[in-house]
Amino acid sequence: MDEFNFETSPSHFWGELCDSENNFFNSESWQNTLNKAFDCQTVYGWNKNANTGTAITIFKAGPFRIGYMAFPVGGIVGDSKVDNNIIKILKKSSFPVRLDLLRLQQSGFCDNTELDYRCIITPETAIVDLGNWDHQQFPKLNRDIKKSLRSNIKLEEAKTLIDSKICYCLFKETIHRHYGNLRYNPKYFDALLELSTLTNNLRILLAKMDDNIAGFIVVALHGDSAYYLHGAIDQSLKKYGVSDRLLFESIIWSRENNMKYFNLMSSPPNQSTLVRYKEKWGGTTKDHKTYDIPIKRMASGAFKGTMLLYSYFNKYFR
Repeated sequence: MDEFNFETSPSHFWGELCDSENNFFNSESWQNTLNKAFDCQTVYGWNKNANTGTAITIFKAGPFRIGYMAFPVGGIVGDSKVDNNIIKILKKSSFPVRLDLLRLQQSGFCDNTELDYRCIITPETAIVDLGNWDHQQFPKLNRDIKKSLRSNIKLEEAKTLIDSKICYCLFKETIHRHYGNLRYNPKYFDALLELSTLTNNLRILLAKMDDNIAGFIVVALHGDSAYYLHGAIDQSLKKYGVSDRLLFESIIWSRENNMKYFNLMSSPPNQSTLVRYKEKWGGTTKDHKTYDIPIKRMASGAFKGTMLLYSYFNKYFR
């Protein structure tokens, strides 16, 4: 039958296939990191007719179970790409654990097929043609980078659990300052640190001033792109160009690892200042699409209704 065969463990060839494609977010090591941090569960599916597969991370959202393909960027492994036929096959496949809704992320910088589902669009910014990127082409950026290089900032890799806990505190403060939702927890930052010591695809870089952590950045290499996953700084040290120094070093590191894109990820639609900051680095902005694919129709509808109510109360009664 033309369907995905899903199991709670990956097939014996999964690791080799992910490595051959540099498919970090479908890898077992990344999925295990998510499982440790969020008490979620990953199911691995393979379709032998299409010669393609996917890792779906299933998160708990109250009574609902929401699955993400290759969290957080989306995508599959093997010979195919996500299109309407792949979605049709996924929907009729059997899952070893409960799944109510499948959430699919599509980058504006990938060769995607338009899907027959409604989507949420947000601005996504990336530096393209990273091999030819030169900060000196952008006068204001060049001045900001030179300023940060003159500051007493020392860069080093995160190594200890103390490092990860300080990074989480800086991250938490940033989210609260912007009235955002805190979706990541201390266990996640601890798990990130552990994984960063075991793979070259994940880097947690610290900026230090007088032996104190002034900021950090987390970058992952996946396919032909580097992804800026997380970052935050000590606001009292902002004037020293901590963010610029961390981002500049991360872009250079990604270029040295032969990435074609440096993806600064999508931004909330109402944060035009953030988009302009990303474009300051020579970034191009395109549409990022998030599709919700109902697996169990009634549960999916109930989940969407709950999210609409949550958004309403969060907007007007925060």
